Parts: sequence; structure tokens; C-alpha cells
Amino acid sequence: MKSNIKILEENIKSFTDIPQFLLRPEEQTKILDNLGIIFNRIFHKLDQDKTLNTKVGNLVGQINKILQTKPFNEGEFSSLVNELLSEINPTNENRLYISLKGSNDKLSQRALPFWNSEDNVIVSRERLSPEEIKKHDFDVLINDAQIYGLDYFLMIYKLLDTDKNIDSIKKIIYDGHEKLPSLISDALDDDMLKKITYHLISKDLRTQMIKSYYDYKKIFLSINNDKALATESEMEQVIIGLKNYVLSLIDVSTKMGIESIQNAIYSPYGKNIKFAELRGLLLQQ
Repeated sequence: MKSNIKILEENIKSFTDIPQFLLRPEEQTKILDNLGIIFNRIFHKLDQDKTLNTKVGNLVGQINKILQTKPFNEGEFSSLVNELLSEINPTNENRLYISLKGSNDKLSQRALPFWNSEDNVIVSRERLSPEEIKKHDFDVLINDAQIYGLDYFLMIYKLLDTDKNIDSIKKIIYDGHEKLPSLISDALDDDMLKKITYHLISKDLRTQMIKSYYDYKKIFLSINNDKALATESEMEQVIIGLKNYVLSLIDVSTKMGIESIQNAIYSPYGKNIKFAELRGLLLQQ
């Protein structure tokens, strides 16, 4: 029979890389139900031992409250689990605890930037007018999203589409090109989310861009992490996924009233190219 620690880690791993709120509804429900069962067991055990009025009891109570609150705050959950593990197993010598802490640390690295930014944008939505929010998001898309996001993705896509040699393609995806980061490390580090998407305020725009990013990231979670073992088929998936993600960025920008690339360093398709023309070029490839 699996221990509570093992079951807890298995459930945490199910949303370590992809936000729990982006999973299928039935998966979201199953995860929260499983976590609720585990922490209710712990709560009742503490109650029987008359140790609820302790730091451990307080932490378990807070975790149970988070599990019952919508939306489920993964960032706060992972922080409290780390606190709980430090209290229960301060020496970190138990193999199961070490493994669980590693998985939970990985969850924290992904979830905390999003939930911290959520706190900030909720305040901004209450403080700013609709016009001010639109202006803010427009500036993020025409400046940061072009300079640090779209320009990089277009440069990488141009290189991948031009060089048909599989070894060269693997090198760009796994090692990077010149001073540009590798495509796989950029995707798995959520660089686009942290630098750009999480600064958007509009709920619909923010949600749309987060979903499109994770559709893109899922490809890198499914391919082989070892460059030598990666297949041509997997590399083709990456190239197609990158093109689709670039198209999603173009479509979002166009809907916001941005007609062309105005801020770029590499400009692989030319300076100030219109999005309508760029979209057509990409669809032809």
C-alpha cells in the first residue's frame, strides 16, 4: 500500500510542469480530491493525538483551506507544503521526504511567479480604468513582447526553417545559436511567461497567452531531453509548434491594434514588416 507521502508526490507531479487549472476538469477535480483526502487524514491523526494546536497542525489547517478555495492557489500550496516538510522532517534524511521536497520545489519554481503576478494584476485591475489597462497591455506587447519574445522566436524559426540538416537543427534546439539561448531551455524555464505574459493585466488576454504558451511548452515536455536520442519526428514537432506559437503572438498583437514589428534586434524577416505579410510568409512555409 502506498504511503501518504508517495501519493502526495504523485499528485504534485501531475501539475508540476503544467498549471493545474489548465488540465482537463476531471483531472483538476481528481487532484484536489486526492490532496484533500491525504491532508484530511493528517488532520484527523493530529486531532486524535491532540496535536492540532501546533505549528504542524496550523500548517495542515491552512493547506486544507487552500484546497477548498477557488481558484486553487498552487503557489501558496507549495510554499506551505515546504514549511510542513521542514517541520516534520527537519534533517531531510528520509528518502521519500527528499524526493517529495524535490518535486514540490519544482512546483514552486513554476507556480510562484504566476501566483505572485496574479496578486499584482488583481490590484491593478481594481485601480486602473479599462482604457489604462488596454494602454498598459498594448505597451507590453509592442515593446517587451517584440524585443524579448517575438524577435527571438522568429530568429530561431528562420534558422530552423532554413537549415534542413538534422544535426544543425538539434544544435539550435538543444544548445542555442551564437548568443541566443537554446529553444528547449527557454521553453522549460518559462522565460516568455516571466518576462512578458505575467505583466499583462487584462484577464482574457493574459489567460489566452498563458494557454497558448503551455500548448507550445507541452511539446518540449514530450520530446527526448537527450539531444543524441532526439528523433527527426520530434524535431519536426518542435518546428511546427514554434511556428504555431509565433502565429498566436501575431494574432494577439493584431487584435490589439498592432500592425507591424516595430521593436526588434534580429529582424530575420526585415525591419517593420507588417504582421499580415509575416503571417502569410509563415503559412506558406
